[in-house]
Amino acid sequence: MSYLSESASEPTCNGDKPLSTFELIGSAFAGLVGVQSRKNRIRDFSRGRPLQFVAVGVIFTGLFFVSVMGVVQLALASAS
Repeated sequence: MSYLSESASEPTCNGDKPLSTFELIGSAFAGLVGVQSRKNRIRDFSRGRPLQFVAVGVIFTGLFFVSVMGVVQLALASAS
């Protein structure tokens, strides 16, 4: 069954209200971890804008990169 036929039968959450900042960050984090409920996935595709998810994804990727660099620097500093 395709996504369109699944979502067409369900009502949209809160009409056309855009995702809140908390919902957007929570959804991006759930996507990063790989766990997302069907209800939230439908909410994201019906109310979210792609540019918002791209921006949050770039920010999360940058934070991940900086944190890995920090851990490596700590490991190198403690090894010498």
